[in-house]
Formats: sequence, C-alpha cells, structure tokens
Amino acid sequence: MDCGSLELIKRYAEILPVKFEPVTGFPSGNNSELQWRYWSWLLALNARVDFVDVQDPWFCSPTDGNDICTTPPTLTLNAVQTPNPATGDAGFPVHFSDWIERQLGKTAATNDQLWVVLRETDPIVTPNPTRDTYCNGFCSGWPGDFEHYIKVIATSPAPLHLSAFCGITPTASNPLPCNTPGLPFPVASIYSRHAKQMQSALLGFDVVDTVHAGRQLSNVTLRLAYVDNDPSDFYIIYTSDADGTPQPLTINRQGTGAWRWYTSAPLTLFAGNRLDNGADIQIKYTGSGAKPILHMLWLDLRNAGTPTVTPTAPTNTPTAPTPTRT
Repeated sequence: MDCGSLELIKRYAEILPVKFEPVTGFPSGNNSELQWRYWSWLLALNARVDFVDVQDPWFCSPTDGNDICTTPPTLTLNAVQTPNPATGDAGFPVHFSDWIERQLGKTAATNDQLWVVLRETDPIVTPNPTRDTYCNGFCSGWPGDFEHYIKVIATSPAPLHLSAFCGITPTASNPLPCNTPGLPFPVASIYSRHAKQMQSALLGFDVVDTVHAGRQLSNVTLRLAYVDNDPSDFYIIYTSDADGTPQPLTINRQGTGAWRWYTSAPLTLFAGNRLDNGADIQIKYTGSGAKPILHMLWLDLRNAGTPTVTPTAPTNTPTAPTPTRT
C-alpha cells in the first residue's frame, strides 16, 4: 500500500516536479462537465502540481479545427466565479483562473492560498472480491479531504460524507445513487460533487505547522463555502494572539438551500494551536436545526504580514569624560 502514483505524489510533492494532464481534452461546457472540471483543478492543486498540460478547450470556446481558441474567445472558466441563476449558488469569490495560476509551482513557504476541501473518495460499489480485499473498495481516486496546507482535525463522530455519484453510473431509475441529503442541485451545482456535514458541535482545522507554527498573521481574509440549509446561525472561531482568547465570526444562514460563500473582513490569525484539540480554527454549531454542510475553508494570505517587534532605541546617551589635571 501507499505505493500508487497518487501516494508517491503526496510523498514527494515540493521535492520533485509534478505535472498533471486531464483524461479528456475536449470539455463539452454543460453543467456536469463544469463541475467535473472544477474538481479536477482542485485535485491538481491539492497535489502541489508545478503545471498542468491542458488544451485550449479547457479555458475557452469556441475553438477552431486545431483546438485553438478563436478571437475573441469566451473564457469558459469565468462560469466558476459567476453566480448560477439556475441553482442560486454564489460564484467563486475571486477570479478562478487567477487563483489557479498563483498556486502552481508553490511550496508551503511560498503559497499564499491555504485551504481544505471536505470530501472523500467514492467507493467502487460493484462487487469484486480480489479488489475489495486489497483496498477495501477504494481502489481509485485521492483518499480523504483535499488538504492544501490546512487539515481537518479528527473528531468523533466524524463529519458525514455527502456525494451524488459513488463510483457508479447513474440511471433513469437511480439518477442519484449515493448519499445526497442536503446537497443542492447535485448535477448543476459545481460544489455539490462532494461535501461533508458536521455531526458534532465542533469541527477543528489545523494550519500547516511546518511553516506557520506560532506565527501571528495579519490582514488575513478567511472564506468558507457552506450550504444555506437552515435559518439558524453557526460560528467560525479563531484566535488572534498567543493568549488563545476565542474570536467568533457569525455565519448568518437564511435557509435558501443554495451554496453560499462567507468572506471575513481582514483579521489577525494566530496559528498556534490554541483551540480545543490543537485547532487553529473551529466551526461551531450548538443549535437544533440542520448541521452545517461545508465545502471549503480557505485562508487568503496574499495581503498578509507577520507582525514584528520594533526594537526601542536606547534612551541614555554616553557622556564624554570630564577632563582633569594631572
């Protein structure tokens, strides 16, 4: 185990160059294809790729007979940051193509976009005794969350994985064969391919300790993608200094049922594991309504700085010795 291509990439990313190439070069442009393309980019970034070899149709339409974008092209990835009128979903908070580009070839020390996407590999449900014994039904895909310098702290009970397509082909009689409660528009919404729903009052997140341990980061923008599935509020908790005093941010749900993005005002975050179970950030919900369904927690550090202590100049000035006669 742990010797497949994805496991090797996880082990040696940032040491050896990594290149990805999509399995298909000719996107169709429909809703389900845009969802597939969105998650493909997340997978590539999660693998710390240095570059991705894609054809023009991945970015623009129409193209000519040689798959070269015509002039002027329509940038198809703009649909990611555009609110979807069919689903009511909020668009991605920044220009998606720019967000991809600023992360290619970066390391933990140089990347200013830290995020985690809550998901799980879909099991292959067609029985196969040899395969199922070898890998317990998970023989393809990236296991666990997409952890891009932030990870979820294990809790009991663990958040519930929600997915519309668990490794099998939908049919007319069974169009959504997997666990979809609470996922809005599983085909039309780009975010609804995977998500996780909290099963306890607290869910903790740890910022990568190798670079940011004990650092106080100023001017941080915190973002969270969640389903607006209940009119009750929940909270994001963080600390701003080594004292560990919890600082709450209120997520004001309205119950629209669509995906929403929360974006904080610039804040100061102390990445010192000061919250319960060594967390840097927590999601907290103690109400009696529907528990939060989450897609991505994201720290945007592009404008962040690390406060430094300015040394104080000495207040005493040396005096010249008083001359004396000898």
